[in-house]
Amino acid sequence: MTIEPAAASDLDAIKALLHMARLPTDDLTEALLANFLVAREADAIVGVVGIEHHGAMALLRSLVVQESSRGEGLGRRLLHAAVAPARRWSVRSPYLLTT
Repeated sequence: MTIEPAAASDLDAIKALLHMARLPTDDLTEALLANFLVAREADAIVGVVGIEHHGAMALLRSLVVQESSRGEGLGRRLLHAAVAPARRWSVRSPYLLTT
């Protein structure tokens, strides 16, 4: 399993995964995907996370792991991968909004 930047061609698969988790997708565009990471197993996207930089704060969003891939630490790996760039941006406070 790899964690890598999302590509524009991943948009539909990301929206489907977010929809299954009942997370919002209305504002998700190809341009916004520049701040998203995906977890891939073979050719399937099994996890996703986004981060939005806002000065000294960052918003973690759309963190979801496909049900069949849960319990293996993938959510934690996605979280750490998303927060790593925030440290370089001097973000002091990352936030996660969830339902």
